[in-house]
Amino acid sequence: VLFKEFAKNELSIENVLLYEEIQVVKSSDREVNKKFVSLCEKFILAGSIFEVNISSVARKENQEIYEKLKSSK
Repeated sequence: VLFKEFAKNELSIENVLLYEEIQVVKSSDREVNKKFVSLCEKFILAGSIFEVNISSVARKENQEIYEKLKSSK
């Protein structure tokens, strides 16, 4: 909770929110692909509501996986 408040004050709450959501996904092996798509839309894709600061290489790799998952539906 203290770290979350610190991140909120430092305008980097998106990092904590992403971490928390990843922990939930890791604790459940159900619907991982669906959850990955949701995480991308919320945190990874350029312009997402809680876009995290990651390298362009990491963003591109995640976006490629995201697009494959979206097209396989």
